Amino acid sequence: MYAGAIFNVAGNTIEIKKNSEVQDSFGIKGSLQGVNYRYEALDHDTSGDASYIGLSTTVGGMTLGYDAIDTDANSLVTEDDSSAFAVSFSDANKVATDATEQQQISVSTSLDGTSITFKSGEITKGLSSSKDMDYMQLQAKRKLASGATAVVTYTDRDQLNGSAVGSNENLEIELNVKF
Repeated sequence: MYAGAIFNVAGNTIEIKKNSEVQDSFGIKGSLQGVNYRYEALDHDTSGDASYIGLSTTVGGMTLGYDAIDTDANSLVTEDDSSAFAVSFSDANKVATDATEQQQISVSTSLDGTSITFKSGEITKGLSSSKDMDYMQLQAKRKLASGATAVVTYTDRDQLNGSAVGSNENLEIELNVKF
């Protein structure tokens, strides 16, 4: 059974939820002195706790950001989109199930109509119970005259090659068209 409340207090959005019989969550987001923040906490009676924090601010046309996840169990992190993180914490094909923490910094700006974002981070125990995963990502996004959007993304992350840590480089080129 789901029950919850979302309300605004002094410009902050606060969420309190009873997600299931064994899981509760809390969240707050807002802005203070030009710094945007978001904090979420999850309490699972049998699997443990998880928390997320996101901070961002804009200085001189550049948006600086910091995001972090800390969890007792990788299975508690179910967000699989990479809008916040360059490497999805819950992607079992890339990240070890021992992973417990992730931290990332980001910088984004716009240059002649092209949005450019750089992300760099680390996943604690991301490769194995004794090896962390480092990664970086550079993305450029531009609306074209046709109305389509071109997106070029380069991601470089650590990957285990046997027992040695190697590099996995990926270049994605997308053309997003709306009908």
